[in-house]
Amino acid sequence: MPSYRKFGINPLLIHIVTGKEISEIPVSPSGTSLPGNYGKVISKRMSKLKMTKIKNSYTLMCNNCGRKGKYDLGRIVIDLEYYRKNSSQQIKETEEDSTGMEGFQFSGYFRCHHCNAAGQWSLPNVTKTMLQIAVIGGTLGARAGMNKESIAFGKQTLADGSSFCFVTDAEEHYLGILLQEPNNAWIWNRLGNAYYKGDRQDLAVVAYEQSLKYDPAQMESHYSLGRILYEHGEMEAAASHLRRMLLTARSYDRLDPIDFRNILARGLHILLDIFDDAEKLFDFIPKANEFGDTNSEMNYNKQVPVYLDLDLDLSTFEGFYPIAEMYMGERRTELAVSKQTLILPGKKQGQVIHPKKKKPPKKKAKKRH
Repeated sequence: MPSYRKFGINPLLIHIVTGKEISEIPVSPSGTSLPGNYGKVISKRMSKLKMTKIKNSYTLMCNNCGRKGKYDLGRIVIDLEYYRKNSSQQIKETEEDSTGMEGFQFSGYFRCHHCNAAGQWSLPNVTKTMLQIAVIGGTLGARAGMNKESIAFGKQTLADGSSFCFVTDAEEHYLGILLQEPNNAWIWNRLGNAYYKGDRQDLAVVAYEQSLKYDPAQMESHYSLGRILYEHGEMEAAASHLRRMLLTARSYDRLDPIDFRNILARGLHILLDIFDDAEKLFDFIPKANEFGDTNSEMNYNKQVPVYLDLDLDLSTFEGFYPIAEMYMGERRTELAVSKQTLILPGKKQGQVIHPKKKKPPKKKAKKRH
């Protein structure tokens, strides 16, 4: 019989990472079962960690074991299109098997505290009423221009267009892919993002480490792992991954240019906080000669610190945009010219810098005697 656990873990995750047979893994694994370098470390701190995500605690009943418990649903996303087509009364009258969760999505990752099942939930009447009130209150608030962080409207989809009510359902979707393609670094990264948004940093670091195991140049995973390690005080390891984020940036094409620049700028901003000194930061981040590529804007004056001469406001992550754009390489030109911030001395906005090619020396004419 599984013991009570506040933070549930899917045995399938451990099976895919370690190769252990499912029969060898406890039905309700503990944090000490997490593989990798950081999963166990983060797991030990979960109870003491001051969560920064949205808290929305409601009573749910697990249909697998029949026991009730309070669970943090995270941000509640409401599909207004669903509610335009169906009033709550119509739903109750026409759907005898209605769980009361139709039209809702929840960002929090949670499993049954008692049997570790997930996705098999029903709502007590009081919780159904509270969610209906949330719909009404959120709608009225939106009309009045009042935004509540705990409630959002729309429909969340994964990168492949699929949509799920619970994060654990999205997890099963990704793990199903990874059973067939365990070396798919992109899917490991997407799974890590789902865990992180679900307030499960212990599971997220396991996924990000797997992503980097199969693709050491997975830039997003370096950034996300570095950010989590920074949040947990693992400064040296965080700095190492954020540095590799910069080294792998120019070859990364999975993000649109705006999001790409934001990630690099946020990573640089975290590094500044780690070093607490701009000069130390610029001594630490990669220089042009570390890329082995002479056809790069990075080679302007041979190294990054020249940009200290620019007028940079490093109090916010946006102040790092010019430097982030430099690490973007040619992808910087995908930004609208009006959005570009890297303007080098003597150059115009939007102008790409290419190293000057030296002309071959002229051959001296031979003197005839």
